[in-house]
Amino acid sequence: YSIIWYDSLTDGNTINQNTSLIEGETYYASFSNQSNLCVSADRLPITANLTNCDDEDFVIPEAFSPNGDGQNDTFSISNIGVLYPNYSIEIYNRYGNVVHKGNINTSDFDGKSNQNSFITNDVLPVGVYYYIIEFNNNAKKPIQGYLYLSR
Repeated sequence: YSIIWYDSLTDGNTINQNTSLIEGETYYASFSNQSNLCVSADRLPITANLTNCDDEDFVIPEAFSPNGDGQNDTFSISNIGVLYPNYSIEIYNRYGNVVHKGNINTSDFDGKSNQNSFITNDVLPVGVYYYIIEFNNNAKKPIQGYLYLSR
């Protein structure tokens, strides 16, 4: 089953899952089967409360392994796009060169450079990389850290 979000209790429009929530706004949830052929008639009202969102709502991994096994293939920070939709991230190699730039509209870092640089092959080598996350939110200062890329 999946959840379909609406902007009203009856009729109304569906809400795209990438739409940012608005504090205090009420949304309406309905269940459907995977093919969306059978949608429940009842809608559950949900009021957005964003006041409890903090850093503990997302975890920044320290390592990932883009080896194609389907596990930890990307450097993914869950919930960051929900909590900080205007965020941006830059990832640097040990020489200080930017190898990846991302935001809510780009794919997670997969161990390949998305920057035009001296790298002729976009697959990056095993090693330690550094990141800076800008939240683009006056109340939240940027953070920096490191991650290990293993193949």
